[in-house]
Amino acid sequence: MKLATKVHKSLIQVPTPIYLGIAVLIFAASNSVTRKIVEIGQDHAINGRNPISLCNVLFVGNICALGLMTLIFHQER
Repeated sequence: MKLATKVHKSLIQVPTPIYLGIAVLIFAASNSVTRKIVEIGQDHAINGRNPISLCNVLFVGNICALGLMTLIFHQER
């Protein structure tokens, strides 16, 4: 049995290896970017506390991912 994938016509069809390469680059950079954001928060402390916590960074990242997935898959409902 063949697996068929449904792609919306308005999406640009890009070969899968390109998407995988972009995903690997983002995953590889995520730890460094997160660490840098937390360090920036430590340098700009408010009342001795870091205004940017790892939880905040992860929450905003998940909100961005939700927005992207909504844009990509909004037609598949």
